[in-house]
Amino acid sequence: MQLIFLRHGQSEANLLKIIANRGWKYPLTTLGRSQAKQAAAYLAGEALIAVYSSPLMRAVETAEILAQGFNLEVQVTKSLCEFDCGEMEGRSDAEAWKSHYAVSQRWQSGEKQSRITGGESLQDVLNRFLPFITGLSENHPAQSKILLVGHGGLYRHVLPELCKNITTLYSAGHELKNTDIVRVENWSDGWWCTQWAKDILPYWKRS
Repeated sequence: MQLIFLRHGQSEANLLKIIANRGWKYPLTTLGRSQAKQAAAYLAGEALIAVYSSPLMRAVETAEILAQGFNLEVQVTKSLCEFDCGEMEGRSDAEAWKSHYAVSQRWQSGEKQSRITGGESLQDVLNRFLPFITGLSENHPAQSKILLVGHGGLYRHVLPELCKNITTLYSAGHELKNTDIVRVENWSDGWWCTQWAKDILPYWKRS
């Protein structure tokens, strides 16, 4: 099985630098829609059998553009939602982003229970993400190829937990831009990342 994780296109929240990880707001910008169309063209030759998306507007809009070319319906799941930032939601000030950065650093150092007040811990995020991935592998044929549209912060922290050859240091140092993709394949000994944005990774490489 191959999973193609794609970060959403540029959103209004990206432009305004707003922490917006709840609710139905901040759609794609004109550039974001163009990025999604370019991603659709790039993936046009893939034999996708399903498209899943985070419930946030920017992800769903991206997924819908991509799904059209495959005649697939977008399946929305909270498992792919960006991590909840609690009391920092809706803020764009330096103090809010300082808190966002601080919790990311604590997660990177292994403090999975750390959280912004009112938000999710990394363990909370993993508890919704990893069972979802297990369900995909159990409920779809082994040769399936599935597109998942989500978020940069989510992928930075959960993919090192999923993939044998990706570390938190690697993901932190290789920030995913809008509509960048990560390819992950399920081998007999677990999940391996074979592509991270422009980096092609042999499945045996341990970064």
